[in-house]
Amino acid sequence: MKLLLLVACTAAVAVHGASIDDFASSPSTRLSVTTVGDFKAESNPNATLFGGERDVSISFLQTGVGYDVGNEASTRASQGEFKCNSESGMAVICTLIYDGVDGSSAFNASGISPPIDLTFNARALYFEFGFRSDLENNVTLRVYSGDSNVYSELISQQAPASTARTVRLNFTDFVAGPGGPANFSRVTAFSLTIGPKLEADTSITQIVVGPEVCGDGTVNGVEQCDDGNTVSGDGCTDTCQTEVC
Repeated sequence: MKLLLLVACTAAVAVHGASIDDFASSPSTRLSVTTVGDFKAESNPNATLFGGERDVSISFLQTGVGYDVGNEASTRASQGEFKCNSESGMAVICTLIYDGVDGSSAFNASGISPPIDLTFNARALYFEFGFRSDLENNVTLRVYSGDSNVYSELISQQAPASTARTVRLNFTDFVAGPGGPANFSRVTAFSLTIGPKLEADTSITQIVVGPEVCGDGTVNGVEQCDDGNTVSGDGCTDTCQTEVC
């Protein structure tokens, strides 16, 4: 029996996380803008996602060289990706917001009630998502705790990627908002923004937080083992650390 337990504890590490949004298992959204100053937003109150609802918006900020009247920028959340696309000379921002179920696309910094523990009892340490873009672009994440000025923010400048690559953003790299830092264990709203970048065609695939909770049967991140339960005395502790067998 001891030999079997030792073998089980040496399973290969497979780092992945708990899904916030896969952009496939909920209602789809597509919005477009053609005039500077245009802003469009839509709410999906039936989405079974982080916070229970996904809000999508796009804002046309400015024009640049190559812009022609009638050029279009668009965003969509469907078919497994969140996409932000602009034609020549257009700079736009595309935003995802998860702020609870209120049936409105207006932002509510304290909308998720009760608050969600993004750390999964101090075991989740980062966000991960797939990133693809024909040009360098910014991805900005904000995590709120009950107030629009109480948040933690991370602006991550991503180089072009012709095929999707995994981006990991650690909780410890976020900086505090003017009202102070968010409490990642008491999250009341969360947002992800792409842009602004002239003419960029950028997409984000599944957003996760990781590692997953101990006891799911898969070894993730800081876990040394995971035997599918949170009981010590069987070769793997209740915090998924290897016991001396």
